[in-house]
Amino acid sequence: MDDDSRIRYATSNDGTRIAWKAKGQGPSLIFAPPWPITLAWLGPWPTMIESRFDGRVIYYDRRGFGNSERHVEHSIERYADDLEAVADAAGLDDIMIYSAVVSCSEALHLAARGPRVTRAVLGEPVLSGREWLNRSEIRPLLAVLDRDPRMFWQVLVQFASGWGRSTEPFTGGASTRERISIASEDDLRATIDAYATCELDAIAPLVRAECLITHNTGDSLVADPHSARLAQLLPNATLLLWSAAERWVFPPEVVARVREFLGGDTSNTALDAGTTLSGGSGAAQLLALSAREREVLALLAAGKTNREIAEKLVVAEATAARHVHNILNKLDLANRVEAATWAARHGL
Repeated sequence: MDDDSRIRYATSNDGTRIAWKAKGQGPSLIFAPPWPITLAWLGPWPTMIESRFDGRVIYYDRRGFGNSERHVEHSIERYADDLEAVADAAGLDDIMIYSAVVSCSEALHLAARGPRVTRAVLGEPVLSGREWLNRSEIRPLLAVLDRDPRMFWQVLVQFASGWGRSTEPFTGGASTRERISIASEDDLRATIDAYATCELDAIAPLVRAECLITHNTGDSLVADPHSARLAQLLPNATLLLWSAAERWVFPPEVVARVREFLGGDTSNTALDAGTTLSGGSGAAQLLALSAREREVLALLAAGKTNREIAEKLVVAEATAARHVHNILNKLDLANRVEAATWAARHGL
């Protein structure tokens, strides 16, 4: 992908200058950055995104961070304004967005304003900012920020990389100085306060864009059910679940499905890596099942007996029976026939 390293500037509705740059040629995709990603420190995102999309990828610094203007007003609506301003500066009529975690908020706020956003990838989105910031995994980070803002960046990078894992794949060798200089302390705190007010329950039903929600259910750092709940609220959402222990490793089938979606294919295609599921009442229940229970449910839906399931999965028949029992309890179903019907209805 051709790299144009020139930094340009868009002007948001309130006059704030937003730094952005484009990489590649062809159809355009905007990456809505989760904090603290900046143009100078994009971490693993370019590799991930550019393996899923053939075209022009637009990156930008969120307000208060990197090369964008600092000491400014912060709110989810302002972030949506910035996203639209970058699209305007890049000459886009229709907008396609790749967002992750908290940045899914501004992507959906912009999409709710009208039909200009046509397609959005939402990676492990946050439905309720207040709920997310109160998670046991997040509260210690904020406590570090209160005590030592400089140390906060080091802890945040380790959190994003995965506790106990090397930060090198995520940082790309970025120095501590780069990490602690990407935002002023007041802008950072204002960003956190802005996301604490974000509640997407009312916004999501207004979105008409095609949305692909991706969620690694094996990632303990973001194991809450926000993705499934959001899939129920969005009118045109597909929920893509898979399970992997490594946060930044994606099965080939998942990469292929995202590529298809960004290329214009929004059909629901079953994956060996997990399940593609249209948004609906079953999404939260499916997310409650373990990866093994989803395997058992698929075999059960194919008419397999407990013995056949056990042989297929190389487990004891009693283990297969226990999985079936747990599935019936979690899905609130009476018997195997209801389970098979439920699985067929939800694309397994």
